[in-house]
Amino acid sequence: MKIRNLSLLIVTSMLITSCVSSPNSHEQSAKSQADHSTHPLRREPAQDPASNIQAVATFNRVLNRPSGAQDVRREFTKWISLQAVADEAIAKFDTELNAKPDLDLVDSDQYLRLWAIRSMVDEQKELLSDLMVGGAIEASLEAQQGQISRDVRQRFEQVFHTLDRLTVMPNVAHRAAIAPLMDHTLERYQNMELSATPLAAPYLAEVRTRMQRFAFPSLDQELEFRRVNAAAISRFNRMQTTATRSLRPEIERRFQAIKASVRADRSPQSIGPSSGSGGNINGREFPRGVWSMTYDDGPGGPTAAILDALKARQMPATFFWLSRLAPNYPSIVQRAKNEGHELANHSHSHANLPTLGDSGLDQQILESTRILERTYGQPLRFFRLPYGNGVNKSAIRSRIAQAGLVHVMWNVDSLDWQDRNPESCAARTIRQINAQGRGVILFHDVHTTTIRASSIVMDHLRAQGARVVTVGRAVDAVNRGTTP
Repeated sequence: MKIRNLSLLIVTSMLITSCVSSPNSHEQSAKSQADHSTHPLRREPAQDPASNIQAVATFNRVLNRPSGAQDVRREFTKWISLQAVADEAIAKFDTELNAKPDLDLVDSDQYLRLWAIRSMVDEQKELLSDLMVGGAIEASLEAQQGQISRDVRQRFEQVFHTLDRLTVMPNVAHRAAIAPLMDHTLERYQNMELSATPLAAPYLAEVRTRMQRFAFPSLDQELEFRRVNAAAISRFNRMQTTATRSLRPEIERRFQAIKASVRADRSPQSIGPSSGSGGNINGREFPRGVWSMTYDDGPGGPTAAILDALKARQMPATFFWLSRLAPNYPSIVQRAKNEGHELANHSHSHANLPTLGDSGLDQQILESTRILERTYGQPLRFFRLPYGNGVNKSAIRSRIAQAGLVHVMWNVDSLDWQDRNPESCAARTIRQINAQGRGVILFHDVHTTTIRASSIVMDHLRAQGARVVTVGRAVDAVNRGTTP
């Protein structure tokens, strides 16, 4: 079945929303929100018609082709290859960091290659997530018309048949690589609240069960799986990095573009909205012993547990959230405000901004700022570019300044977007903290790994007697010439 039209999709999203908001669901919703503070994976429903449209389009575009089954396998294989390349790149960066722990990250070619790889990982993750949820949305649409066609079921079956073949034992490396993709897709799928009709409900539940087969029940079980199979996974990664020559030109192209886009004057006299040096900081401007914990890409499933960890230690943080997501998490937004955290902008949808034209930049910077100020109920002060990419692009920096914002980089990176081990994430972060002595620490509140990893870092900072403040308090202190 082809996409019927945009209006039907939007109407369907409205119907789904109305089902979720039915009188019988209010008590469940209230209980879910009450559980947010203690359950790291409780989520609030996130209706996103534009995302649903994209998912169905991807599902049809790939699987309607005669070569659809082969194309699906190729896309999953590319994901597995990118996971191997990313793991190997992190290992190389860790070697460099061990040799020079006070490394300025944007001066490291190995680190900037990681940014390039991450942008490719993100794009492939969204494409494959679209493939998996697109079939479910298509079925939900058909259920509105009184049937779920055999055609949709067969095409959707191709996706899981591919996964079955790729992850069959003893291919432990494939199994490990698919897990983070499935975690992301399951959260997205759950956020859709696809329970539109009695006809669709059993099918959608079956889809969720199929997805869960490829995820680990808990992070601890995944870590144990990776520990037991570490040698096999490492051997596969080394072989795959050598074999994936087709990825190298694209990685190199993106690396060169990022390298040209992040160099900037890092010695501002004062900090404030500006397209010059004062409008871009990375934390090295802070007084010694002063740190800001920052979290990107959310809100997400782990955000509540991260807020729990910060509250237990009485530490504030700065959250750089997406305007595509934040309006769908009102209780998380309110809680973060109530507990003294700072809320900032990380664009609308985590696009790679230097690749966009004027209208795209307006949406990702200016319109996202307006959306987030309405959502947060307060003005914004800070913006962070996705991947940090575009700091020296005048079209980007002028819009950030026009929005009245300062751009915030970082000088310590946990690499939690790829490293699934909380202990190694924390050790990498602490090594940089000890060498840098001050600055901005980068985490992401959309990864379960980050809950434990950032908690370890919080305890380290407290044991050091460090001053942990929001970016805003640190900036105010720099401008006054005082210590926050």
